[in-house]
Amino acid sequence: MAEQNPIPGSPNPKGAIHFPNKEPAKVTTGHVFGFIGFGLFCMCFIIGLFVEYTSLFGTQLNYTPDMSDAQKDKALVNSKGLLGKIFLSFSPSRNLKKMFYSPQKDDDYLTVLNGIRVISMYFVILGHAAGIMVNGGATNIVDTFSIISTW
Repeated sequence: MAEQNPIPGSPNPKGAIHFPNKEPAKVTTGHVFGFIGFGLFCMCFIIGLFVEYTSLFGTQLNYTPDMSDAQKDKALVNSKGLLGKIFLSFSPSRNLKKMFYSPQKDDDYLTVLNGIRVISMYFVILGHAAGIMVNGGATNIVDTFSIISTW
């Protein structure tokens, strides 16, 4: 008895999906360097966290309760050697604290800076999103321009 094809029109008698125009993925040298670079960047993030919260590449710190955040940060940086300072610059928790910190005293800074900070971060995010779509996030350039035109 002949085996029946479970999916009509499928050239595969077992019913698997067949893509006749699908080419196998090609891994170029750029892909390899991109993966290696991204991996090294992630490793720097992880090592940066260890450097921040341990005595790796430096000495152990003893904070006093009366120290401000700026004094603690300065003491942390001064307790590390050159390699520790390099990895400390990749620490995501330390960098995010600095990026989103705003002082509470009204006489210390201009409140307009918060608005400028929001607008500049918006444009950075918008630029990265558009750059990703144009450089490979979308395979059809017409779709890319139609998505961008809705912004």
